[in-house]
Amino acid sequence: MHDKRDESVQFWIEEFLTARATRKPSPHTLEAYRRDLRSVANLAGETFTPPLPLDALPVDALSPRLMRAAFARFAAPRAAASVHRAWSTWNSFFTFLVAEGVVPGNPMPAVGRPRAPLPQPKPLRGEDTPEELLAAVAG
Repeated sequence: MHDKRDESVQFWIEEFLTARATRKPSPHTLEAYRRDLRSVANLAGETFTPPLPLDALPVDALSPRLMRAAFARFAAPRAAASVHRAWSTWNSFFTFLVAEGVVPGNPMPAVGRPRAPLPQPKPLRGEDTPEELLAAVAG
């Protein structure tokens, strides 16, 4: 019997993206998922001697320790919002892998993530804004 864990991280990234496509996300969203998954996975593969490319990195090598190290390197040059988005993508990826029976559990709770930035209020703009606000309150 073929063991699903024998497949590479690259294989499972593409399987995940295919599964996500049924939700009809925008092409930009799918590309962001692919970029976040590949970026962190490449960093994980670089920790091996010799470094492992995505098509040779076994999915069962993605331990909590390895994911923490890869995310630490991923986070260094990036904004908190980008790291948070990538963490969420990886969390969804591991949830998919658990559901598929590929890995026994999701290591992402062991990987720190920055808080999501709070949304900032946007200023009202336009010459008619005070009149429009008064009309809305009066009506």
